[in-house]
Amino acid sequence: MSYYSSYNECAETDTWKINQYRRGLRGEIDTIVSLQKNTSFDELVHDSLTAEMGIEKTAKERAMACEKRKDRFQDKHRDELKPKGSSQRGK
Repeated sequence: MSYYSSYNECAETDTWKINQYRRGLRGEIDTIVSLQKNTSFDELVHDSLTAEMGIEKTAKERAMACEKRKDRFQDKHRDELKPKGSSQRGK
């Protein structure tokens, strides 16, 4: 962004870069990053990348846990769905 705003006098300061970067973050990442006091732009970028990786890891773990629960539920009730008795019934 500072490339396109080269006429802006504040574009070279870390505070301006931090504010511009934080405006573009997703809400969940911004919430995590806002809990930390970042004094430099590099720290902010590093912390936001770390937060994003943590969110992705959590989402994968939840999906796997949900899939395991779904499989267990299907295995448990699979026997109940099978017809009981012989297939020759009624003949």
